[in-house]
Amino acid sequence: MNATPIRALVSGASSGIGLAFSRRLAEHCSEIIVTGRDQARLEALVAELSARGLHASLIAADLGTTLGRAQLVETIRQRGPLRYLVNCAGFGTLGPFASQHPDSQEGMVRLHIDATLALSRAALAGMRAAGGGYLVNVSSLAALAPMAGLAVYAATKSFLNTYSMALQQEVREQNIKVQCLCPGYTRTQFHRSDDFKGFDAAQVPDACWMDAEDVARESLAALHSGDARVLVIPGEINRQWARQSLERQLAELTTPDAT
Repeated sequence: MNATPIRALVSGASSGIGLAFSRRLAEHCSEIIVTGRDQARLEALVAELSARGLHASLIAADLGTTLGRAQLVETIRQRGPLRYLVNCAGFGTLGPFASQHPDSQEGMVRLHIDATLALSRAALAGMRAAGGGYLVNVSSLAALAPMAGLAVYAATKSFLNTYSMALQQEVREQNIKVQCLCPGYTRTQFHRSDDFKGFDAAQVPDACWMDAEDVARESLAALHSGDARVLVIPGEINRQWARQSLERQLAELTTPDAT
């Protein structure tokens, strides 16, 4: 009798952190489905993973659309159960909320929130039936310290944090581990996109940047170690920054109004 395949699905797999997750999961899986919008990049990734002995396949789809989400949900239904689901597809815009085009702001809600909910719901049914699994939602350090110019981006990522923590309470007894990964500055195409015109990466100290491979490595290490944390912040400098930010927010909440 053949062993049950260990399957993973990674969204946003054509570049950056999603690409790094796909490569790292090759060490833990026998089958991987990668999805994103760039078919050529996905084809190159599938060829790379297949050369390592995995059964790899791609689905070129836009998870910001109803059709794209339905396509992936049906894929999970037909080809599951998944052992791993990594919700990594995302984008951000830089600039004041009132000056941003509504389509881009609503697009972040559809991609970061609607797609995560749809894929997670589809994957959880199979994970429960299979006796467990791992679900990773890629959030952001910005979710812990919202700042001007990233209003909707930070808000959608904050949703992922709260959703993931509550979901973990619901599925813990079913042997399902939920992680919400909150990376900081990462060397990817994210900050070089047209949506981030005006961002000067040179103004960010080199010590604040991480490679996507290291982000994925820390995430999976925490996932497999029995670490009970849901929110995982890769990189010590990012953890220090998050602690300081949360301490400032707590101080503001607990300081009596002087007026």
